[in-house]
Amino acid sequence: GQGTVPPAGMLLEGSASTEKGQGIWHVVPGATPRVGKKDEGNQQVFTYRIAVEDGVDMSALGGDQAFAAMVDKTLADPRSWIHDPAVAFQRIDKGTPSFTISLTSPMTVRQACGYTIQLESSCYNGELGRVVLNLARWVRGATPFEGDLGNYRQYVINHELGHAIGYAAHQPCGGQGKLAP
Repeated sequence: GQGTVPPAGMLLEGSASTEKGQGIWHVVPGATPRVGKKDEGNQQVFTYRIAVEDGVDMSALGGDQAFAAMVDKTLADPRSWIHDPAVAFQRIDKGTPSFTISLTSPMTVRQACGYTIQLESSCYNGELGRVVLNLARWVRGATPFEGDLGNYRQYVINHELGHAIGYAAHQPCGGQGKLAP
């Protein structure tokens, strides 16, 4: 018979993760050189910090540095926002960044992102200057995303970062099985 199709925003089945952290984040040490093509005089260099919420169990995820490495690798990928020569990124761990990219427990995400639509989401919170990545999604992905978990993680980093660098609107999906815009 036909299986029931889960709602689009549902979490995939998967391992459990921390439901509620402490609502404060620690910066993951490390910095990178600037990435992006040089567009002299016209380039906007966005600096970022990486943080993990206190109380989040990172042992199954390879620790804080594994999360940081995935973010750094994603932003340095030529398919990321740096395909535009006017955009560059540089990770810092001292000083004030353009924004902070944070791995965050679902209950804290609800406070930072809202929970009017009752789905586990990620968001960019401009008031906090924080890209809030939902730990539950990081661990388990999302049902409508076709591809492996690594690709999903790259997608969610690039998606929420788009809001952080000034793209407010969402582009609709091109259709079933099509690449995300």
